[in-house]
Amino acid sequence: MIDISFNLADDIGIVKISGELDASNSKDLRKAFDDYFNRTSIFILDFSDLQFMDSTGLGTIIRIFKHAELKQGYLCIANPRNKAARVLHMTQAHKVINIFDTIDEALQSIKSN
Repeated sequence: MIDISFNLADDIGIVKISGELDASNSKDLRKAFDDYFNRTSIFILDFSDLQFMDSTGLGTIIRIFKHAELKQGYLCIANPRNKAARVLHMTQAHKVINIFDTIDEALQSIKSN
């Protein structure tokens, strides 16, 4: 099960993803971003409550990241934990997507660019 919440602050969308992101619900995240891209193209994905992510979930994140780039936007990840952090580490996702330990670090990076 996945829970997705969206908060917009200073044109930065903070998307909190809770639960599990896998093949059974990756489509839900893609659909949510169809709406979010109407509001902004700059995002921080808050993974603090994401307990699990499989390769399909990671593929969805990469697709959303590429879509943000096409819109001259930005997407990063903050607060990776548990198995989701392990998937990000094992796949070396940090070479494609910026990953921060906290939301504040992500915000500082966005505002300094």
